[in-house]
Amino acid sequence: KTGFQVGLGFGRYISKNMVLNIEFNFASSQYKFTDEIRQPLIDGLSSVSYTEKLFKVEMPVYVAYEFNIKKVNCYVSLGASAAKITGATGQPSRKFHENMQSLSGESTDVSNYRTNMLYSGLAGAGIRYKVPKGVIAVGLRAGFGINNIVASYNNEFIGKFYYQDDDFSLNTYSLTAGYYFSFYKPKKQR
Repeated sequence: KTGFQVGLGFGRYISKNMVLNIEFNFASSQYKFTDEIRQPLIDGLSSVSYTEKLFKVEMPVYVAYEFNIKKVNCYVSLGASAAKITGATGQPSRKFHENMQSLSGESTDVSNYRTNMLYSGLAGAGIRYKVPKGVIAVGLRAGFGINNIVASYNNEFIGKFYYQDDDFSLNTYSLTAGYYFSFYKPKKQR
């Protein structure tokens, strides 16, 4: 499902074509699980679903390699990210036979059932275009979750909705757009 991300980033050239970037972001991720249940003793139970919204403060660090294609500055990047979970809410539901109304739970704080920190590997690509006094950038980035996000299981969800978290990591795919301006003031050499 969709989410959002806002933040600030800083970059410094470490060689002619390589830039070290550090960002500080606030992000929201949203995801949904659906599972079909077929148990002969529970007549008519057809599916269980769970939707979760997760909020985090993250610090991606990555190196970008820049190259030009005609007048467009392109880049590819690799790096890593550490994120602190600041909140998580989940809403389970189960559906019986098609003719019956589904049982849906309230949106519940599930922060205690999630790990405090998330770690991800990053890969991305994008373009930067010079404009007066800055650069406009558009990029695609993939974050590949390294650690398990589940700290413990919610027994109420298990007993009432037949939903139990699988152990999973969080992968994200993002489209970013931004404006960069430079603090660098060149000096004429003699």
